[in-house]
Amino acid sequence: MPKPKILIFVITDFSRLDGGVLWASNLLECMARVPNMDFTIVTSGTEAVRRPNEEFTKALGLRHSFVPFHQVVPPESGRGSEPHGMIGRALDIMLDKYYFIFERDARRQRHVDFEVMDIVNRIKPDLIVVNGRNAALHVPSIFSLSVPRCFITLDNEIDFHRLYRAQAGPLGVTSKEALERWMCRHGNWLANWRFRRFIYSIYNRCDGIIALTRGDLPLQLRNGTRRAVIPPILKRSDRRWSCGQERRLLFVGNVHVLKVMHVPNRLAIEWLCTRLSPELLKRDSGSRIDIIGATAEDVPVGWRHKNIDFLGRADKETVRHRMTTDSMFIAPISNNHGAKLKLAECLSHGMPFLATDAAMSGLPFLSCIPIIDLKQPEAAAQLAVEYMNNESKLTKLSESIHEQAEEARVAQDVTWRNFLMEATAGVGKL
Repeated sequence: MPKPKILIFVITDFSRLDGGVLWASNLLECMARVPNMDFTIVTSGTEAVRRPNEEFTKALGLRHSFVPFHQVVPPESGRGSEPHGMIGRALDIMLDKYYFIFERDARRQRHVDFEVMDIVNRIKPDLIVVNGRNAALHVPSIFSLSVPRCFITLDNEIDFHRLYRAQAGPLGVTSKEALERWMCRHGNWLANWRFRRFIYSIYNRCDGIIALTRGDLPLQLRNGTRRAVIPPILKRSDRRWSCGQERRLLFVGNVHVLKVMHVPNRLAIEWLCTRLSPELLKRDSGSRIDIIGATAEDVPVGWRHKNIDFLGRADKETVRHRMTTDSMFIAPISNNHGAKLKLAECLSHGMPFLATDAAMSGLPFLSCIPIIDLKQPEAAAQLAVEYMNNESKLTKLSESIHEQAEEARVAQDVTWRNFLMEATAGVGKL
């Protein structure tokens, strides 16, 4: 019997190391372990990401096609004299009251849809998997085909969009920044409404929906839609965490992803700087907070304290070094939608961490993690100090994380295999 043909469409850059890339890497690594299926991975992006994407997919033994973005010449608004720049920026903000996140960028790359459809017509897949809302925006024609389709929702799409809109704008204190912040955060009902319509049109035209957490699985799905919750469990890293001499608490999260403010990360950094840092300083003046993903210039002056090191954006090697040598990771996340991929990376290295209940939404199998409450920074600081000053406690936590992660990786592979078997059941026996 022929092997089922599965096409997976992903927009990513495998040379980076943010959460979206970690998930995409995990997705393809899981696919490479599914037996008796014929995978074609189609990726898209700027020409610069062609080579890293090809190298990553081919190293897994997966067939790969690349659809490059066309170079877009930026509009002249926002350049030149200051008045012209301010007017251009204001017009740009007003346009965003209509468009939702990533929509305008996708419209500038309409050729991607046509080229991906050419690939679909050539290989004739038995199942198409689209990874996330940004990918879905670039291939609208796929959702009108008779071929079975599966959509991977990377978070609670509607809640994420509302949060992104409600917390948009610059963080500065000047009158110009305050005005722009007010303009960004108000009057977004049309964009929010249009996004809700868009995402539910995707849900309702798919034969299967996969979520990373149970809370992100859409409730209003048509009868017969397959559902699965598959937490991302990254492969075990060959570089394991070990307890160093310095007491360092690590957070990794870019303030900006592409051109978009990543609001959950920004809120987490704000809490670390304004709430945790002063309390940590009172209890242990020698401990420090390392923040990868923001520079001191990215945050207001009031967020900069002597026990915080802003390390800016970092390459893979720097992140991995910190995740194997800093004392602990901390995840002060206030929302429970979407899996927190940096915590999945902690599992990969066996790095101990503190987290809120909300941050644990993508790791339901872990029962050993010390939980913090963002409303109680004093208790969070005390808990951090207790762990960072106790090597035995940290090592025991690391070992427990490693053991539970090993079991979860097996379950992850089984869930993926079962889902794909059911989705392609009519093609042939596996």
